[in-house]
Amino acid sequence: MPAVLAETRIAAEQQSIDDIDRQLAQLEVELREALLLTDNDEEVARLDTKIASLKREREHHLLRIDSLRAQEALEQKAAAAKQRAQHIGRIETEIDKLRPSSCASRADLMRQGR
Repeated sequence: MPAVLAETRIAAEQQSIDDIDRQLAQLEVELREALLLTDNDEEVARLDTKIASLKREREHHLLRIDSLRAQEALEQKAAAAKQRAQHIGRIETEIDKLRPSSCASRADLMRQGR
């Protein structure tokens, strides 16, 4: 996955987390009010369930971010390994180009008795 796409997806996940955090803050205020001001157990249970659900959803977004970052790191390592292998290949090609001439030079020197 290209780094730009991963960063875009991470930003979207972070935006979702920020939205959830705002919702959680509001729901926790509502839950405190429901606990203090009313005896409506159904409303307290509804708010508590909604808060728990949003916390799970938030955790899922965090896990997606971690997964995207791990995937991005693996892709970067693979790209670096590929680049290293290509560099080594270029060096070996240059060495191979020099090898016949140095072998010929050595043979010439041996014929000349040096």
